[in-house]
Amino acid sequence: MLHHLQHIVDLVEICRLKGIQQVVVSPGSRNAPLIKLFSSNPFFKLHSIVDERSAAFYGLGISLSSRKPVALLCTSGTAVLNYAPALAEAYYQHIPLIAITADRPEELIDQQDNQTIRQVNVYSNYIRKSIHLHQTLKGELELRAQHSSINKIINKSITGIQGPVHINVPISEPLYAEMPPCSSNIQISDHVNPATSSITELNNNWANCSKRLIICGEGQHNNTLNKQLNAIADDGNAIVLAEPISNITGKNILSEVDRLMMLIESE
Repeated sequence: MLHHLQHIVDLVEICRLKGIQQVVVSPGSRNAPLIKLFSSNPFFKLHSIVDERSAAFYGLGISLSSRKPVALLCTSGTAVLNYAPALAEAYYQHIPLIAITADRPEELIDQQDNQTIRQVNVYSNYIRKSIHLHQTLKGELELRAQHSSINKIINKSITGIQGPVHINVPISEPLYAEMPPCSSNIQISDHVNPATSSITELNNNWANCSKRLIICGEGQHNNTLNKQLNAIADDGNAIVLAEPISNITGKNILSEVDRLMMLIESE
């Protein structure tokens, strides 16, 4: 029979293998085993912030600055809800945050006990994906399937259109039991890039268009992207509109989008 904490031991190891080094922790009781696992591994750099709302924005700032994914770790109950504002911000700014929320065992939810709220899919409108780990695993086959789910959800956060994801982790007592070793058969994989055929089709559509318009919405500063868009605008290959919060600027890039649209409407 698998140890009742095997799933969290393997979760932390997968985070290490995926290169998630920065972890913002809000200490609590239910997430104590996870804190112990993260803090005992020198690979991780922990930041302890008691208030979950502040902690989530702190993690968002680290990710913005480092351009790397950041894990958030909190205890169960209403503490989980305090991550919502920062996750919504991360969702629209495409910032990779991995929210790891400790939870009570499933049989204790809705039992009129303190802090036993429904945490599954709690951020459904403002994350790229969420999973609920199962604690009662029947054997190695189910454990490997769970490894795959964790790997895929982290890939969802850090590749392609990046953004926040949610891993809900039920943990049963005893919380301070001796930890088992991590599984020896953990396998990780990278996200599959878009098919070459899709990129070719996009290039063909672009080449065959007589009129082209690029609209730049909210985004982080990116020198490479800024140079590419300026080259397109300077050569007259497309009209480039850039919102002020896009961090895209240039001589031939139209940044006064609101004023431009007002002129179009009036004429």
